[in-house]
Order: sequence, then C-alpha cells, then structure tokens
Amino acid sequence: MIEYELFYERLNNKRCLKSNRILNKDDFLISSKEFVNLYQTTYSESEYKFIKNIISCIHANNRNILLLNELLLNRIQSFFNLLLKSDKQYIKERVIHLYIFLFWNKLTGDTEFINKIKKEELLYEGQVIDNTDKFQQNLLPKIANNCDLIYYNHKESTLELIEIKNVDLDDRAIAQIQRYYRNTNYICETIDHQLSILYLKPTLIIKHENLTQNQTKTSLLEHWQTFPTYFKELLNIYSFEFCYTKETLKLINLKPKLKSLLKNN
Repeated sequence: MIEYELFYERLNNKRCLKSNRILNKDDFLISSKEFVNLYQTTYSESEYKFIKNIISCIHANNRNILLLNELLLNRIQSFFNLLLKSDKQYIKERVIHLYIFLFWNKLTGDTEFINKIKKEELLYEGQVIDNTDKFQQNLLPKIANNCDLIYYNHKESTLELIEIKNVDLDDRAIAQIQRYYRNTNYICETIDHQLSILYLKPTLIIKHENLTQNQTKTSLLEHWQTFPTYFKELLNIYSFEFCYTKETLKLINLKPKLKSLLKNN
C-alpha cells in the first residue's frame, strides 16, 4: 500500500503517485503517459493493481483525506471520476463507499436528504473520531459493524444507518439493512440508555439499473415487496448514477418509482 506521507506529498505537488512525474493539466493522481488505458475509459491489469493500492491508501486514511482542503479533494474526486467512467468490472464497492463518504456535500440529486447530513460528522464504517463525544464513546462501539455510514444528529437525537451496495436491490441488501436496523434499535432501547435516540432511520443506496418495465418489476418491485410494511415506511431507498453534466454521483429517490410500479402492478 502507498504510504500516506508519499500520497499527500505528490498530491499536493501535482505529481504522479507512481513515477513522481509532473502531471499534465488534465491528469489526476497518476500520469496519462503511464496509465494510457485509464484515460481512455478502460485500464489494464497492471494499471488496476496500482489503482487498488491508491484506493487502499485512501481507505486506510479516510479521515485525513476528508479533512484535506478543497483543491486537493477536487483532485482526488477527479481521479475517482475517471474510475467511474471506466470499465465497470473494475468498480468495486469500496470505490462507491469512499466516493459517497468523501464527497457527500458534492453529490447531486435529492438535495433535501444530502443537505440534512453534515459531511464532517459522517462516520465511515463506525470509526470513532472523537472520544469526548458521548454517542461515539458509549453507543457507536456497540453498533460499529452496522452499516457503511452512520450519522447521529445530536440536536434532533436521530440516527441514520446508511448501507451502500454496488448492485441492484437483492436478498442480501434486504437482509442486511433489516438486521442492522433491528440490532441498532435493540441496543438503543434495551442496552444503552445514556443517549436518547428518538428516531432511527435506515437508508439503502443501490446501483439500480433502468431496465424494461417487466425487468424492473422483477429486480426492484418484487424485492421491495418482501420488506415488512412498517419497514417500507421507515426506509429511505436511493439509487446512484454518475452525472456527467456535474461530474459527480447523483442520488435518485426510488420511492416515487416504486409507488408508480405498485400502482400499475
């Protein structure tokens, strides 16, 4: 894995992470002269191995990355955008997790949902970042394995559990989000009474494909109908897609689509 000190130094100086070559204007993290395929929307196995090292470095140092200045974050986001525009078989779930976490305030789509969550207070994979915070000190360790992103609104005493899948709605996603909700709800109600959780909100963000009507019913509606009625009311469900006009991910609320499918079913 690339050392963070090296990563930061070359990022800051606009140099290629691999060769230390000065990057061209339209290069991001790695040089187009050395990663020719990537800049042509695909990449080779040798390029992919190095790209995995970059992703591992960003994953391991996610909080340091999050706190970088806007200019450096923009360079990293542009690199991620290259990946999202490339051969889809190389886009692993961790890339989507990191993208949504690091660039939350740059996402487009459902702005009401995006704006209510403060990027700086999003917790990636249940990591404790403030030992003086009562939520992170008392409750978070007990639910640390629950969901990819966790957000606790201290003022409103609400807890958001956000699970991200790089696939369409399936049995695994359905089981996971319900299990995370039940476990967290049980802990909040019966084990840890030091914090008031007035409202627990589960959210699924999936890679929903716009298929034909019959296929859409099979992949989305039929799976949706397996959720208990009460859980359908509680659950936020979004799909993500790359927005080329704004060069970022777009979150699309799937509830209106599901209501339409149910009406026409």
